[in-house]
Amino acid sequence: MMNRYLILISALCLFFVCHSMAQVNQILLLVVVGVTEHGDSALQQVAQLKDDDSARPQARIVATSGRLRLNELLASNRMGRLDDERQSSDWIEVHNPGTGTLRLGGYRLTNDPNVLDKWTFPNSRVPAGGYYIVWMSGLNRVSLAPEVLRISAATIPFEATLIEDGADWKYLLGFDNEKVPNEKKAPNGWTTVGFDDSAFAVGSAGFGYGDEDDATKLPLGTTAVLLRHEFTLTEPFMSESLVLQVDYDDGFAAYLNGTWVTAVNAPAGEPGFDSIASGSHEAGSAERFDLSAHIGLLRRGKNVLAIAGFNTHRASSDMSLKIALGTLPAVCHANFRLQKDGGTLYLVAPDGSIADHIRYQRQVTDQSFGRSTSSKASWGYFLTPSPGSANVGPQQLNPVKSRISFDPLPGACDPGVEIRINQKSSTNVDIRFTNDGSAPDASGLLYHAPIKLVDTSIFRAAAFIGKEQASPVVSATYLVGHRPSLPVLSISMPSDDFLDVHLQQSGKGRGSERPAFLEIFNLVGERTVATGFTAVRVDVVAKKSRNPTVHTSAKCMVTVE
Repeated sequence: MMNRYLILISALCLFFVCHSMAQVNQILLLVVVGVTEHGDSALQQVAQLKDDDSARPQARIVATSGRLRLNELLASNRMGRLDDERQSSDWIEVHNPGTGTLRLGGYRLTNDPNVLDKWTFPNSRVPAGGYYIVWMSGLNRVSLAPEVLRISAATIPFEATLIEDGADWKYLLGFDNEKVPNEKKAPNGWTTVGFDDSAFAVGSAGFGYGDEDDATKLPLGTTAVLLRHEFTLTEPFMSESLVLQVDYDDGFAAYLNGTWVTAVNAPAGEPGFDSIASGSHEAGSAERFDLSAHIGLLRRGKNVLAIAGFNTHRASSDMSLKIALGTLPAVCHANFRLQKDGGTLYLVAPDGSIADHIRYQRQVTDQSFGRSTSSKASWGYFLTPSPGSANVGPQQLNPVKSRISFDPLPGACDPGVEIRINQKSSTNVDIRFTNDGSAPDASGLLYHAPIKLVDTSIFRAAAFIGKEQASPVVSATYLVGHRPSLPVLSISMPSDDFLDVHLQQSGKGRGSERPAFLEIFNLVGERTVATGFTAVRVDVVAKKSRNPTVHTSAKCMVTVE
């Protein structure tokens, strides 16, 4: 059973308020919360496909065994999986049906038959029977978003590790204990592969003093340390990503095979033993830095990563430096988007032939279009999309369109009124509902007859086919037995989401928002505003105004009674 809250708002404005409420600066807020063949060229193949107007919206399989193929797409993603920026980007899925690992290098993706190289896949691996996701966001990148990459050390392990975070390094200090530095300048060429580092000591990462958590303790008062680690590549580097991971106090500069690649709080110019960090930073949480633009510096055979670590001053109480180097799985964002109204998608093989194509119709929100698991040539609609895995669940020949409405209209009413839940659907569906604010599921109450109202209630309903939801959840609030003295705002959303969204300090995209159903009722109890999916995010502050203005967002003081 869900808790119910009466929330009094004194506000300059209220989001989503209609014009009839523009002059009202106090409202009553009711919140209920619950949870080819190779003989033809690619252009010739495309021409043939375009001429085949009789073809159903399904794939024409021209891929040979072991070739990559299109498997599933979602062209209207609203409530499904989020991308690495926590946005609801659309996506496509490709599948390796063969018995061996496939490399994606050379495969291309396009929706324009005149531009077959519109977007090129990175040279990632897809194991036998594996699946690979491409976000159709238009961002045109193959790496994590910068802000996500920086904090990913705690959540995303390296795909391949070149230098472990506890590896042995060669290191050199410019002084011993607190003596005056013997040499202020770093040795010439210390960042290069051929440098003679026999004078360097050997120690395990991390390096530092003061926090008692470093494997190699440096002398108290160290301001600069030089580190080198050699590693060998037995074959050409095949990844699209190269990531440096550093936990540091207070700054560093990194060099790959003699070339500067990144730095934080590093002094200007060449580092020396008397160099100090230009700013402070506390260690304790490793950060990652994208070095993918410098992959060309790597060579087959011996390579070296060199790091100069810096402290703010000799009187500093601590210093720390711990480094790792590796790769991350590619996160692919194509340079074009899918059209919800329909289109054609082509997968072009490295040899220039059309490996696969799919012509799709107008898409329904959150229903994917995918290849049948029982027939290679058959495509259909899935109420439960499955990005990154085999297509599951019953397959629908056509998209399911379902609309739910309530009779009478939500609002003020007398006890004993009977509520009817109506539906218009393109196929047979069951209507499941709740009256406690929780979201309906396949095990919920089955609607089969009018419901008599006793007390103020929030109904939530959705269409189901078996265990799969076939429509958005629709809410309806009934104010039984009284007329409100203030406008009423009713928000239906999961309780955890309600709390979490108000604890958010910053963020963007759907990951910092939560879906909700919102209704606004005027002083006579008539519903004047009703939204389906509403990305609810409210910052709360009290303010009064003689001339309240209607906005799509507002700052309000919320008092829970």
